[in-house]
Amino acid sequence: MAVGWTNKEKYRMLEQRFEGGSLEGSAFMMVLYTSTTAYDPDFNTVGQMEEIAAGNGYTAYGEEITPSTEFDSLTEDDTNDRATVQITDQTWTASGGTIPDSGGDAYYAGLTDKNATSASRELFYVWGLGADYAVSDGQDLVIQDAEIRLN
Repeated sequence: MAVGWTNKEKYRMLEQRFEGGSLEGSAFMMVLYTSTTAYDPDFNTVGQMEEIAAGNGYTAYGEEITPSTEFDSLTEDDTNDRATVQITDQTWTASGGTIPDSGGDAYYAGLTDKNATSASRELFYVWGLGADYAVSDGQDLVIQDAEIRLN
């Protein structure tokens, strides 16, 4: 499911840890993207990929993820020499039509910051969903067990 870290976020992590940089805001967002623009680790902002159309239960620029409650599993894995954090399942319920409302289906999910200017939010991590997904009225689109690894 993972595609990976953006280069900008690798920079931000080092800046935060070693140079006292500040994190943007106190929350994150999970955004759904189409397959129209293939993920590139050089992407820096939300606007560099094509978000699915808002409506029918999906809000433009995604859903808020609160660090203290929605990052539900943090693991140090000495056997595989990595650390992982997992996000609680994120669910969008289609209401009044399909998700997405029009255009391309969901193919990627991305983790962003939540600064005030939505279109310039930094893109941190991207997951590939493995296929295009759309859900009909009354159905759920669920991003399950989204895990971030640091090797």
